[in-house]
Amino acid sequence: MAMSINSLMNDEGPKIFYDADFRNVIEAHLRILREHPNTAVLDIEPQKAYKYEFDLYGLLLSLNIAPYYHWTVMRVNDLTTPTDFTHEMLRLILPAAGTIDSIRSTHTATYKVKS
Repeated sequence: MAMSINSLMNDEGPKIFYDADFRNVIEAHLRILREHPNTAVLDIEPQKAYKYEFDLYGLLLSLNIAPYYHWTVMRVNDLTTPTDFTHEMLRLILPAAGTIDSIRSTHTATYKVKS
């Protein structure tokens, strides 16, 4: 049986993660996201860093990080575009999904935004 192309697509998640206002909220919380006790630091193997050089989102997909968290991970690591990732970056700061989701919940409740 053939596989549907739609079944191969990644779940892009809630639209709120792509909203400019929510991204401004994330920007305002970068320090908290970096320093939160549940934030992890992930060591990247050099060969993996070379493989995904200039493709942070590809690296994050290979690490099974949901696409809707990619932009936040990029910003927490002081990158402005996924192509800023280089083979020299052997550590990534990964904020906990629960921490990001908590910020999202507060934002959507405060501004009555549909997530």
